Amino acid sequence: MTLPPKYKNIEGQVFGRLTAVRFDPVSTFSKKTHLNRKAYWIFRCVCGTEKSIAAEKVKSGATKSCRCYHLEKVSTNGGRTKRPYYRIWRNMVQRCINPKDFAYKDYGGRGIKVFKAWLDYDEFEKYIQEKLGTRPSLKHSLDRIDNDGGYFPNNIKWSTYKEQARNKRIPKSLQNYSDTELLAEMRRRKL
Repeated sequence: MTLPPKYKNIEGQVFGRLTAVRFDPVSTFSKKTHLNRKAYWIFRCVCGTEKSIAAEKVKSGATKSCRCYHLEKVSTNGGRTKRPYYRIWRNMVQRCINPKDFAYKDYGGRGIKVFKAWLDYDEFEKYIQEKLGTRPSLKHSLDRIDNDGGYFPNNIKWSTYKEQARNKRIPKSLQNYSDTELLAEMRRRKL
């Protein structure tokens, strides 16, 4: 189908990451767009995806890509979320420095700090790779050797959740128990 005279030919023009490939009569003349009759074009993104988009959205700059730009910039934080230790690092930092984090009271609220250099993800990842080595399995997470110490070099290790359960503070409700009562309570709680 040739381009109706009402619509401007933008074939080959580049808008951000998108290049106009051809007029899309199916989307332009579909039932849901019959009132507006906006011109839809098939655009090819630099990532290779082809998508039908209203030409006016692309020309105005409202649409810059097939969504790949949004996914790169917003959801991957510059690609960091795809890196192996990013979530561990983010959670460690948040619970120690962000008073709005649900775990802050048990970490930052009681004085647990993060080694200053590790506030930069790249430095944290470098230390993990050079000193701790790769995470042994998905059942392992970062654990502090001294539960009252912060996240500092020589105070972290990879531990399973079972090992971490043994490295907990004694709740205030158990501090006044006798040894016998404490052992019975620990058995009951399966600690």
